[in-house]
Amino acid sequence: MTDDDRYTRPHSDYPTEISINPKTQTRILILEPGKYNDPICCSLTVENIPEGARGDFDALSYVWGDWIGCGSICVNGVSNFPVTQNLWRALRRLRREDIYQFFWIDQITINQGDLEERTEQVSQMGRIFQQARRVIIWLGDVEDSSSSWSFGSKSTKNKKKQITKNIMKAVYENPVQNVQPWWTRAWVIQEYALGKELPIIMFGSEQVEWRELMEFSKSKDVDDGPFRTWTKILQSLQDYEYLRKGDQSFFLLTANLANTKTRVPHDKIYCILPSLAPQERALITVDYKRSVSETFCQATWVSMVSSSRLEILGLIDSSLSQRLEAGYPSWMTDFTFPNHEKPLHLLQMEDGKFLTKAHDKIFQPYDSMFKTILRVLFAFEAWEWSWCKKQPKFIAEPIWDASNHQQLVLQGLEFDNISHLVNVKTEMSVSTVMTASGQVQNYMNIIAPNSSSSLTSWIDEKSWKPMERELNDSIQRHITKENPYQRVNEASLQRKGAPYQPPIARKEPLRVFLVDSLFRKWDQTARPKTARKIFSPSVSGAFEFLKLKDDPNFSGRREMTSLMAWGLRTLQQMNQLGNIFFVTSSGFIGLGPADLRMDDKIVLLYGSQFPAALRRTENGNWRFVGFVYVRGIMNEELFECFSDLELKESKFVLE
Repeated sequence: MTDDDRYTRPHSDYPTEISINPKTQTRILILEPGKYNDPICCSLTVENIPEGARGDFDALSYVWGDWIGCGSICVNGVSNFPVTQNLWRALRRLRREDIYQFFWIDQITINQGDLEERTEQVSQMGRIFQQARRVIIWLGDVEDSSSSWSFGSKSTKNKKKQITKNIMKAVYENPVQNVQPWWTRAWVIQEYALGKELPIIMFGSEQVEWRELMEFSKSKDVDDGPFRTWTKILQSLQDYEYLRKGDQSFFLLTANLANTKTRVPHDKIYCILPSLAPQERALITVDYKRSVSETFCQATWVSMVSSSRLEILGLIDSSLSQRLEAGYPSWMTDFTFPNHEKPLHLLQMEDGKFLTKAHDKIFQPYDSMFKTILRVLFAFEAWEWSWCKKQPKFIAEPIWDASNHQQLVLQGLEFDNISHLVNVKTEMSVSTVMTASGQVQNYMNIIAPNSSSSLTSWIDEKSWKPMERELNDSIQRHITKENPYQRVNEASLQRKGAPYQPPIARKEPLRVFLVDSLFRKWDQTARPKTARKIFSPSVSGAFEFLKLKDDPNFSGRREMTSLMAWGLRTLQQMNQLGNIFFVTSSGFIGLGPADLRMDDKIVLLYGSQFPAALRRTENGNWRFVGFVYVRGIMNEELFECFSDLELKESKFVLE
């Protein structure tokens, strides 16, 4: 049986006599009274969904699961109406013996066979959950349970605490077969955050308020494995609290989506619509007839045009070759985040399995949290500066046409070309780490390399291999003869000049802890003596920041945030995609993704805080390779080092 078969709903008639205007109305399920083992019977009624109104129904937040062993209920006289096994179990537990109950449950209240109705109702889900009396989160049931099953003793002194504890333990020990955990669903973001009240948690026959779950997670009783797991889950969900305020940026919401899953990729976008700022929400229309590529292209463009920034491109976590192989445009953010499951290793060891295992034990449980922080740091919110004084524009004005959805037009400045590439070896041996005291710091300086000279620089030079020494000497000779800042200006104005002559190609990679030394050596030769030091959140730089962070004249705060964002992103790329040290034709040096090629162009796009690498296509358009780090031109460094710089402005048609 294929996945398509498992997740295909069995054919069944729908009570079409209960018709609605899906733009302004919805159906409400009336669950009829009955005992636990009685057949489940219900009917449907129509409810208007006006703005701000409060309904008399509960909204159910749950996981559908697959259709294997599905249950059947009776809806408005339609017998054998199929529902998934997980929902069937929920209805048995929700049903009362004495009263009718009112619910909004998407699997039943939406005619899933009517694509147009489904599309309109998905657009209204935010209002429906806001209108609901309360949201009930159904986490599942134990196998072969009966109506008499319950947690613990009813005479427990602290009943609520015991119920809470048992729910957490039961969910941990009794995962529902073929049903993903509730908290990994993309729709959780909306369903949890948009209810007027904090939700009710239900597992089996027991229920507890969300706030009681949160209180328990902070208590001393969270030492056991199940409770530690729940604590991390609750803490991650608590990050969605700010969504209740609405008017959030698309970038920050989609960054959270990396931790969620959905079988329908479109829902990665549609599930956050109610929390978006109105100007962004108005630009996205729910349409399941569109391809995934078109849906994601529109969402990527909406983020750019609404924020006037290109930060959304920082969420691309696959190589250019992977994007093209998937049939996606190079500039499109894949909101399924295909590489998110790959672990993030801050320090990779060639030997010493014990240290590698220790690292995994300490950091791996928090890997998702680190990656979320990384993405949030990559936001350009506090950034408002242009690349050059003579060309002060810093606002992105992306042009996108849905009729040719794979093309995007951006403006920016042509800066330089890649002329030499060296692989970066990110692994370190245990002996290297133990014998050279400065190398751990230098590895961490890749986060944002420090330009100050120190004892570690001398240690590094002593350990250079022939290829590394030859690379450094070649760079130094070139930038001593012709300053890179002047050279890039002349090249842009189409004057002739001697290009960078790379050393003889070698197979040996550049060891990662020496990148910092090359940056510092480059600073000493290429940058003006009067230029301010490139601030770094390195081990030593952290102490400087702590001393000066309250000084209103200290400019390092912004630098630290942006450079740390770049560095953490670089570390992630090193783990997922590999990394490249490069030299440009004018003699600038930097780091970029592993699939950089010779003659890729470095451009300074309007609306971007980081330079970007673009590649020419056969038809003269461009492909987005990725953001790169170029030493000495970021954070207004071009202003200080070359105030008269004037670069060629161009439009880049990305595809």
